Amino acid sequence: MSATRSDMILAKMMESGQFTDLKFVCNGREFKVHKAVVCPQSPVINAAIQGGFEESETNVIIMDSYQPSTVKRLVQFMYVGDYDDPKDDGEALADHNTCGADDDKIEEEDLIGIRFSACEEDGKGSPSKELSAPLLSESTAIASLFEHIRVNSIGDYYGIDELVSLVNSKIKHILWNNDEDRSWITSFPTIIERAVELTGDDELLSILASATAANISDLLELEHFKSLGVMTDFSMKVLQSCARDIQAQAGELEDTKLQMSKADKRFNSEIESQNLRIKIKESQISSLRGCLTVLRKTGACRNCDAYFQCYIDPDECVLRCDKCRYE
Repeated sequence: MSATRSDMILAKMMESGQFTDLKFVCNGREFKVHKAVVCPQSPVINAAIQGGFEESETNVIIMDSYQPSTVKRLVQFMYVGDYDDPKDDGEALADHNTCGADDDKIEEEDLIGIRFSACEEDGKGSPSKELSAPLLSESTAIASLFEHIRVNSIGDYYGIDELVSLVNSKIKHILWNNDEDRSWITSFPTIIERAVELTGDDELLSILASATAANISDLLELEHFKSLGVMTDFSMKVLQSCARDIQAQAGELEDTKLQMSKADKRFNSEIESQNLRIKIKESQISSLRGCLTVLRKTGACRNCDAYFQCYIDPDECVLRCDKCRYE
């Protein structure tokens, strides 16, 4: 069976919800899944179902610590190997109106972080808790980053390494390849806090540390960044990333110096060759002038005494008699 056909079948199984034998429940919302699909991908879920825990009796996995939008993306990945981009469906922003109290708090804190950073940028100094629609619509990259971090968190918790790797690639794309939308810079301190709080994925923290190092000049202007309470292990990662960048730049500088030195040697060698060619030409010109002087003073060949008709020897730059070839 081709991969495309099997993907289509799994997608239909996910959409139909038929023959499911397990539920993910998140703040009142149910996601029906198949054990045969999800258990091989998550050692944590597999252990819960087969290890004599309550879940093995109820066939229900409670995921109230997460957003429904996050659980939805977890399910999507398990069936089709990818998940909807948060910026395309808007559910990540809508969840704060429909989730449980704890999740409301998380979502609201995220968005207040956006407002707080925006106030810093405007120089007003105090955050507003009024989460206006224009602000949310202008923060596509920020909302996407928050949701990707939550997906990373659920993937890390349930031991789904491939999902974690996919999430990190999406986060890298936003941070490094999306020059058109860099609105996330002002909210990056909040993004760092959420990542440190929600996930233990070292790769994600390293990605954020590298982005911090690359944008350190802009971030140091933000009071929120200076007052981050997570500057412990994370701060070391930032410094290590800065050190790696400095080492890389130092290596590039040495390579540039080496290339310039080689170019300088080639230039000097060419100059020497050119000067040598000039000296040879000058010597040839001097010899020719000497030939002309001899020609004016000579009426007969000194060897055969014939009337002096001559030619210039191109190899030695001397006059030779046409008759006897004597110099």
